[in-house]
Amino acid sequence: MNRRQRLMRARLRRVALVGPVGLLAVAWLVGVVLPARHVEETRALLPASAETVWSLLIDLDGMPDWRPGLRHLERLPEGREPGSVRWREVGAGGREESWERVETVPPIRLVVRPAGNDRPELRRIYRLLPVDQGTELEIREERVLANPLRRTLAALFGGERGPIERLANDLERRLSWRDQVVAVGLR
Repeated sequence: MNRRQRLMRARLRRVALVGPVGLLAVAWLVGVVLPARHVEETRALLPASAETVWSLLIDLDGMPDWRPGLRHLERLPEGREPGSVRWREVGAGGREESWERVETVPPIRLVVRPAGNDRPELRRIYRLLPVDQGTELEIREERVLANPLRRTLAALFGGERGPIERLANDLERRLSWRDQVVAVGLR
């Protein structure tokens, strides 16, 4: 092996060692500059009144009927604030999440966050807007990403939009199914 080949191999080893570390450092620096607050949003046009959509959103006992990914739901004791509604959702894969209602303005706005969480790291905001064809539902998930690398990844590839999109799709499917059953019953 001649001198040129040895130098080339040494450079390749340096790049192989320093490259990933440099890439992580750049991603971390980009994340430091990005805002910690990250927002994901989805919208759906639902073929029902705002009151009907509202009743589905607040009916905890009926949620497993129209959310296929939800195995069961159990109510939890009240939180620190009197009258607060708290529940635990158990998904089909066994994953558990506890939620509580933070704000309710029937039938316009509903805000929930993880139960027992005093820090505002995550919250979901449901806004219902009556339109001619039914109701426009906006689900907005606001999350605080403390880790700069997670901020960079969320900016590059998007955040965890799946849960809110599944929820909007499940609601749309439930309300469309209801319309089809009513239409069949009218024939």
